[in-house]
Amino acid sequence: MKLRFASLAGVVLLLALQACGTSPTAPAVIPPQQTSTQPEQGIATLTSNPTQPPTATQPPTATLTQLPTQIQHFTKPGEPNYIPSQMTADCSLGKTIVPNQPVHIPKSCDNSLDDFIERPVTADLQTYFPYLDMWEAKFGANKDWLFAQIKVYDAVAPTATGDLYYFFKLDLNFDGRNTNVVVISVKNLPMDAITWTVDGVQAWTDSDGMISLIFDQGVGADPDLVWARRSPNTIEMAIKPAILNIIGPSRFAWSAWAYQGTLTPPDIVLKATTPDLYQIDNTCARGFNGNSSGLLNNCMQ
Repeated sequence: MKLRFASLAGVVLLLALQACGTSPTAPAVIPPQQTSTQPEQGIATLTSNPTQPPTATQPPTATLTQLPTQIQHFTKPGEPNYIPSQMTADCSLGKTIVPNQPVHIPKSCDNSLDDFIERPVTADLQTYFPYLDMWEAKFGANKDWLFAQIKVYDAVAPTATGDLYYFFKLDLNFDGRNTNVVVISVKNLPMDAITWTVDGVQAWTDSDGMISLIFDQGVGADPDLVWARRSPNTIEMAIKPAILNIIGPSRFAWSAWAYQGTLTPPDIVLKATTPDLYQIDNTCARGFNGNSSGLLNNCMQ
């Protein structure tokens, strides 16, 4: 079993906004982040090109509207490039499962004090969900895209109640909080989705507590902002750096999540201390072009 290096302090994930009859708008603006972090050795410098210059006064967008015509795509990601130092190993319970016995979760893998979350099981610990049990996550980039990858213990058909989400949280100011983050998710991605698709893919931003849906299955300022695919126990996402809306090199702390259940507005904070929070797994946070050593849940501990 691979042991988790650290934990995640929390993440805001909103996954239910409806169309409101207005035209698609540009991504919510996140001002440039001032941090003292230094790039890690071996990390490629990828420059974000926002769709418009950041402004501190522009309010984030609350909703997106589906266009009446079919969405036209212009760019598609190629094969991902993952950076060796951007790999995170995570606890995996699969090899320890004993038939007809309660699932044992080591305290080193699930710790509410540090927000370790290792619960790919039902609340009574009787049923294990291998498709929620992540054992590795990676991040990478080329000159045009950011790439993110999750590997799960086994890609069997979902059996738990609720929608199945795989998602990444990008912490733009390395503070481990739920503000100034970008969340990229894919919902109910079929196991045979082996080519890049925007089906089920959404992206959200939280800028100082203001939540905005900026991409919804191709609807948004850029219909090609985020893509996803799987093959089948490996889930991948391709993300345009413009999603960060910052000038200069892309810097953030990232973590991976798997969750099955029901998520409703206005906000849901996924934390280890949340009562009855099961059918969920996460990884520690690792810095991309920045040092995450200041984070409580950093992977370098």
